[in-house]
Amino acid sequence: MQHDKALEKFEDHYAKKLILEHLGDDAEHLAEQFRVNNFFKRKYQSIVLDNKSLFEDAHVLDVGSNMGHWATLYHLNGARSVTCVEPRLNLVEGLNRFAVAEDLPIKAIQGIHSDCPALGEKFQVVMLSNITSYMPDVFDFFSRLRAITDHVIIGHHITMNTLHDDACTMDTGFNLSHRNAVDLRDRSYLDRPDGVQYDWNRIGDPHAEGRTCFWYYGIGFMRKLLDYLGYDVVRVNKQDNDGLYDGESQGTSMVGDQTFYDMVLRVRK
Repeated sequence: MQHDKALEKFEDHYAKKLILEHLGDDAEHLAEQFRVNNFFKRKYQSIVLDNKSLFEDAHVLDVGSNMGHWATLYHLNGARSVTCVEPRLNLVEGLNRFAVAEDLPIKAIQGIHSDCPALGEKFQVVMLSNITSYMPDVFDFFSRLRAITDHVIIGHHITMNTLHDDACTMDTGFNLSHRNAVDLRDRSYLDRPDGVQYDWNRIGDPHAEGRTCFWYYGIGFMRKLLDYLGYDVVRVNKQDNDGLYDGESQGTSMVGDQTFYDMVLRVRK
């Protein structure tokens, strides 16, 4: 990747501010040591830079925004505003504090993907990054989503290598960490004071908080479903897992078991 001013600004300033806002002053050393790795750079290239023309002067909806690092990068790459939907209340509040402090056109709302069609707003781009495996209702969600957007970018859609392209499957698991502590069959967690986010020191506690499910959709299944629902599939990028992770620790256990796809969709008029 060539020198990128937006990514450099994010790495040198905004990433550190986000870490401190979410994790507090105790994370100062972590904030100072933060550097974007090859995994991050490749994801940035695929879901942001390759789609930069879609972000220019756009209202963007970022679904499953986490700490807000990607929302910040969407803005740095031309987005006029970014609305974030995130179920973990601590992250929602931290991101809103960060946006106010840095005077950025970013706002976060507590909720899940199925809340998006009812927001009452129109977005030029909807970002779905790393969340399709949490969605049991892809048919209903995408059929309603097309009314509020022009384009959808599905970042890092995960499918199992043992799954036929035209099939889908469900896998059960336990809530052993904050990343899979949302059971979308039960919305009551949104009423809990902390949402589903534990504090930094208890991120995996209590163990076995409850069962949750993961849905894996073959890329052929997704293509057929989206075509039927009125989307044109503009581009599909299949990620080279070995090159994607490049020997780095993040996600290396997935290499050989799962494949990532990035998809760009246009709503058919």
